[in-house]
Amino acid sequence: MKPWRTSAVLALLLLGATPVWADEQPGGVVMQAMRDEIARSMQALEMERMDKPYFMSYRIDDLTVVQAAANFGALTDSSESRNRILAIEMRVGNPDLDNTNFMPSRVGGSPATRSINLPLDDDYKELRRQLWLHTDGAYKRALETLAKKRAALQNRTREAIPDFIPAEPHTSFSDAAVPAPTGDLAENVARELSAVFKDFASIHASQARASQVLSRSYYVNSEGTAFTESEPSVFVQVLAKTQADDGTVLQDFEAFYGNTFEEITERTAPVERVRAMASALGARRDAAFVERYSGPVLFEGQAAAELFTQVLAAKLIAVRVPVAEDARMEGFTASLRNPFEDKIGARVLPRGLNVRDDPTLQAYAGMPLYGGYTVDDDGVPAAPTTLIENGVLKTLLGTRNPIAGIAHSAGNRRLMGTALPSNLIVTAT
Repeated sequence: MKPWRTSAVLALLLLGATPVWADEQPGGVVMQAMRDEIARSMQALEMERMDKPYFMSYRIDDLTVVQAAANFGALTDSSESRNRILAIEMRVGNPDLDNTNFMPSRVGGSPATRSINLPLDDDYKELRRQLWLHTDGAYKRALETLAKKRAALQNRTREAIPDFIPAEPHTSFSDAAVPAPTGDLAENVARELSAVFKDFASIHASQARASQVLSRSYYVNSEGTAFTESEPSVFVQVLAKTQADDGTVLQDFEAFYGNTFEEITERTAPVERVRAMASALGARRDAAFVERYSGPVLFEGQAAAELFTQVLAAKLIAVRVPVAEDARMEGFTASLRNPFEDKIGARVLPRGLNVRDDPTLQAYAGMPLYGGYTVDDDGVPAAPTTLIENGVLKTLLGTRNPIAGIAHSAGNRRLMGTALPSNLIVTAT
């Protein structure tokens, strides 16, 4: 920023005004307030004889959510909400040893990232004030945590793995206009799908719930990374329940995902799928009881995907085991360790099976995918990662918190510091 502009910013802040160029910047007033406050904090945030922040980031998610629920064609619930949520990541110390990757004995602890509700108006002055207040609190908590971590490490050895690894600054701005969610669409979908069960007297209870979300995200960190993105999404879930003559409770569901309700209707024929589910559930209710069976079980379709996800997907994440504040917590932290961490280079699946994580995919074999993203919560661009090749584990999904053997991030941080799979593609030769 040019010197004259710096002086102008200070003068405007003293007067309580908004910089005249804020609306011209990518991300508008929200991003401008984040940039200005992070610059001030990195320069001026310091307590006497205490560590200064060496890294910090702001992420603001502006969420508009519309939900509706219906039973047998009658609307039972409809709501609309909007929230603006701030997450601050504060790191003090240095990349080799900072306040993160630590498990305090006090319940709740002092995490590096916390979520805070912000005002909904694009008021530059108030946004700056809120950012300053919560940054001050995050800095003090980070100092407290770092002091406890250093004390805990005085009489024990520690793996020579840094707490944070570098990443190239990245900027991308998506300012495309996305229509705001409307309650009428969600209500109509819930009514239509729940009305299907009127034709099935064997179904005792059912519900259709439709949700539409527009997420507008703003991110900036002290290294120069900044991005904005808009992500519309819809989710529809239809539940049904019945009871067999012997008292066995039977239930099933159908779930639909997409960017719009129209897309779901065109692609998945939801009414037909719900009708088929209700019919199958009624047939199960009237079916004869199966005698004891001992033998192989074949998982197909959705069941196969669920089995793979629950058994294997969680083991494909690089989990950093935190330092425990005292011996009482060490058993718990040890249980967090991923057993696959020691299996990199070893065979974990039958030969011929390959698994890759690819958040850049928007479709596969003609089927739209919704697990993708362009940049992760560290501001690292998304990229495909080969996890298992010919049955051999090659790597794990990591973040900028490294583990032994994985010293870089492929852009896998999602959900408050945790790595998560995106589109897992499983192929077999």
